[in-house]
Amino acid sequence: MTLQERTEKIEAFRKVIEECTWYPEVKIVGEEFLNYITSDSSLLPSLPIKGSDSPYYLKKFLEILDEPKNWNEIDKRIIRIITQPHYWKNPIHRPYSYFFEESFYRHFIPEVLNDVEDQNFNALLGYWQEFSFDTSTLIKKIISSSFHKDLPWYNSDACLRAFGNYILKLSQENFELAYSYFEGYKSSLLFKLLLIHDFNYAESLLPKFLAVEGEYDGGKGIGLYTVQILLEKDPERYEPLIIEKIPEIESAINMWGLSQLLLQYLPQKYENKRLEHAYLHIDRIKNEMRLKAENYHDYNGWEERRCVNKAEHSVHYIIEHDAPNAQEYLCDLLIVCKNPFFKKKYLPIIVNAYKEAILSILFSKEILISPDKDPYFNFHPTFLKTIQTLNYQPYEDKVWEFTRHKSKKIRELAAVTLSKLGERIIPEAEKLLNDKKAEIRQTAALILTLLNSAQAQAVLMNAIDSEKNDDARDTMLEGVVGWLTSQATQEAVLQRVAKAKTRGKLEKPLEWWLDETQLPALYWQDSPKSIDSEVVRFLCYRMSRARDIRTDPEAKPLLALIDRQSSGDFAKKLLKLYFDNGGDAKYKFCLTLGGLLGDDDSSELLKRKVNDWADNGRGKMAEYAVKALALQGSNKALRAVEFFSRKYKNKYKNIGAAAHEAFGIAAEELGISPYDLADSIIPDFGFEGLFREFEVDGETYRAFINTDFKMVFLNEDNRLLKSPPKGISKELAEEFKEITKEIRDIVKSQSSRLEQYLVIQRKWEAEKWQAFFLQNPVMFAYAVRLIWGAYDADGHLKFTFRCEQDQTLLNAEGEETELDEDLHIGMVHPISLSPALIDYWNGSLYDADIEPIFPQLNRKVIPLPEGDKPLVISNEFKGVKYGGYGFTSKMEKLGWYRGSVVDAGWISSFYKDFAEANITAIITQQGELSVGDPSAHAELSELMFVKRNQVSFGSYVYDEPSNANDPRLVPFGELPPIVYSEVMADMQFFKDNQLKD
Repeated sequence: MTLQERTEKIEAFRKVIEECTWYPEVKIVGEEFLNYITSDSSLLPSLPIKGSDSPYYLKKFLEILDEPKNWNEIDKRIIRIITQPHYWKNPIHRPYSYFFEESFYRHFIPEVLNDVEDQNFNALLGYWQEFSFDTSTLIKKIISSSFHKDLPWYNSDACLRAFGNYILKLSQENFELAYSYFEGYKSSLLFKLLLIHDFNYAESLLPKFLAVEGEYDGGKGIGLYTVQILLEKDPERYEPLIIEKIPEIESAINMWGLSQLLLQYLPQKYENKRLEHAYLHIDRIKNEMRLKAENYHDYNGWEERRCVNKAEHSVHYIIEHDAPNAQEYLCDLLIVCKNPFFKKKYLPIIVNAYKEAILSILFSKEILISPDKDPYFNFHPTFLKTIQTLNYQPYEDKVWEFTRHKSKKIRELAAVTLSKLGERIIPEAEKLLNDKKAEIRQTAALILTLLNSAQAQAVLMNAIDSEKNDDARDTMLEGVVGWLTSQATQEAVLQRVAKAKTRGKLEKPLEWWLDETQLPALYWQDSPKSIDSEVVRFLCYRMSRARDIRTDPEAKPLLALIDRQSSGDFAKKLLKLYFDNGGDAKYKFCLTLGGLLGDDDSSELLKRKVNDWADNGRGKMAEYAVKALALQGSNKALRAVEFFSRKYKNKYKNIGAAAHEAFGIAAEELGISPYDLADSIIPDFGFEGLFREFEVDGETYRAFINTDFKMVFLNEDNRLLKSPPKGISKELAEEFKEITKEIRDIVKSQSSRLEQYLVIQRKWEAEKWQAFFLQNPVMFAYAVRLIWGAYDADGHLKFTFRCEQDQTLLNAEGEETELDEDLHIGMVHPISLSPALIDYWNGSLYDADIEPIFPQLNRKVIPLPEGDKPLVISNEFKGVKYGGYGFTSKMEKLGWYRGSVVDAGWISSFYKDFAEANITAIITQQGELSVGDPSAHAELSELMFVKRNQVSFGSYVYDEPSNANDPRLVPFGELPPIVYSEVMADMQFFKDNQLKD
């Protein structure tokens, strides 16, 4: 490292600590570090007195270090700082100790192992001894690194380098010491080293290396890495020695690993023994389960679950190749194996193979584990879900027992299962409605609700008015919601209010601040009469019972009778009271009523609260508020909902997802697609076509929106004015000001949406396109800045055109064209155009001094190579690196979402949805980018396409396809060409601009 390079790294660290505002102690510590390494001070810098995440921000400090062979006084001072023992004796400094130690090894071990001159290891070892450090730690870290990646030291030609020679010499002088450095299964690395350089000596130690215990799960097994080394070298020679060890293997996962190695290296011999080995594998699992039956909590260990997962191959193979003989064996496995994780995974597999033939075993006492021991891995839900697909009537009484289970989830599943039997179970369910326990009555109500028959509804109606438990009653109401809606009369509503009063539900307000007498009045429809405060209290009581942001079934008839034209003041006051009193989630029904009964003033309150709650860590409340906003239903409110769906698409994505869902529900209620709803809420601001006429001092003016989305004005002489004429009324000036502001908001959403429409190739019927783009003043500005295609009913492009300022449509020959009513219009993608046509339209826009609203004709087009059509996973971009912040930001702009966040906050993938094509693109990430270190480099890995909604993403969710045989993968040849092109273009950007070493 040159002096200039050292100076640059010191300055880079200085910049990091100056910009770290979250942890003030970082700046203090960092400055002390810099002062110590750049001066003659003998006083070691102090550390913060408390632990925190701040060590992360000090990682650039280690980058100041040079290679060990070039260390000078600065490097030694850095090492003294990060290794002073008295720092690490105090528990509060352990975060620093761990961070510095791990970062140091990660930074230098690859250099040590790649040093062709053998100087770095010797220098590092020398300094280790000079500083009196623990040499064994250094050796173990280097060995551990060798198992993480294919580093050169692992290969035979690297073993004679400094580190390899050091280990060889040490093993000859003190084999037990050298062996101890390799810690269990890593000893196979030592065996390989010895095998290469001293064959006879290595073979004499073979029993020791083969007898490694605890490679995976602590059971006695065989050293699989050693086995692999032997089979790679000479499978025929070493196979008998390996087979002798099979009876000694206790570990199921060890047995599975050995069978896979034998099949890999001796396929002709072991292909015929796969069934035998599958049974051996399952035998080991059964044996392990018997041994652990007395210690139930062993079942939840990581190794235990891994063992269970590895059984899948063997179970499937046995069913496929020996089903008639394996039924009793596999059912016995379900009984012997008390592990609920195993039962949940394999019960559906075995049931699918044998159907009703094994029901008698499924209903035996042995297979149903008591839920008291481990509710997290409770087996009963899987059991109930599985038998729903079978004819279990002979064992129906056993299922009824589940209706008295102490777990609400299991009682609900039992209700779903029983409801599959139809109306004949109504008498038994009716008996449960009279049970002393409210939760049992609630289960009975759920059964009757799920039956959804007139007879079941009649039973529920008889029980509703006498039921005092609200939870049970709410379930009953769900079953008769249709009947209640049909009773939307004042008389029927008042009867229900009276019955609620009789049950003692209207004695006082829900909260002191919810005094109905202090709220503005509500009115009945078509009547000047206000609604009595007791009825309003009933409304609040019933709405408080609603789940999420939705209407309670018993409140729905009353809401249908309230005059919406006069309810705005009530909604506004209710929302203000709710917000002023803390916005407790318990009373979120205030949001629902504020949306259902509110006007534009209520919408403004809800809009502000969405942002406020989002910025103050109340994400769930922000989700509720945005859903309530959708209930208000005005175009202005729905535009706000759509805006939030984009604003919070990546940051606070749960809020964005709630807004997207709410917008979709609103569209569903109207019986149109979300795209058509998005079109319908674009306002025309009272314009007639593209213009709005008004008079000032007897002269007529016309307002319109130009192609830059600015409001401009024409006088009677067609002279253009960039601002309203003098003398305009204050009211009209204010209206134009509001319109200008709203145009800006529309453009923010519409530009990105139209680009999405280009990618998904959304099309409009010719008549609808003309109404939307040629008659709306905002959308006309888009129409003239894009190139359009006319398509037939089968989606074939007939011709292209663009729109002139006078609404004339010109085709590629420069001639005026008309749109037949049977055509469909959409933005044309360059993948559908010849280079000559692209040049023509680019020139046409340039001559008209029109700039495209987004890259349309000049976006990158990448066709699928013929040879890649069968491909399902591409490694074309594997290894491409990009800065963490820049990568995340660019991916968000391109419409990609962060995938699963797994161990240590590492981001495993990113994905992009193409809903119309039913495709999701996934790019896995193998770099160090994580939510804890967003500045770390991202590194692309495998690119794949899957069927939409079939891969799950989340915290600690490992669901991305890991091999080409995954049925969810879509071959590249089956992808829509535009989907393939757009995704490849996104990835190509990172490849073209990647970080270079």
